Amino acid sequence: MKPISLTIHPASALAGMAVLALVWITVSAMPLQGSSSTRDVNAVEIVSDPHPRDYWRMDWGNTYTVPAGKVLVITEGGHSKPQGGSLTVVIDGIRIVGFSYGSAGPVSLGAGIAATAGQIVSLDDGSTTNGAPLIWGYLVDA
Repeated sequence: MKPISLTIHPASALAGMAVLALVWITVSAMPLQGSSSTRDVNAVEIVSDPHPRDYWRMDWGNTYTVPAGKVLVITEGGHSKPQGGSLTVVIDGIRIVGFSYGSAGPVSLGAGIAATAGQIVSLDDGSTTNGAPLIWGYLVDA
């Protein structure tokens, strides 16, 4: 086999480096594909579960005033002891929903009951025997 010798022409090497530098500068100045600077996008946050800091619970015998700028979503009702009973969720003195619950655990209220800022939430217990009825939910920004 015959040895191969390579020689680099100095002017060609400089021209190649200049073209490489020009391409590098051009590419770095271009916005990334899908960047918000290339299209008008309004971000929407989809939340499937609330953050644990927003969880909420209220015991029977208490009232709760929903803070300004918040919405309270009541999602479940039940009892502090493993037994059945019934209760009614009351918002601003109006009975919103009443339900019975068994010893199997809390009862889901589906999508939830919403109380807006300034509204007062309380519980009307239909049958307390041992322990106390509770409701659970979460707070979200209005």
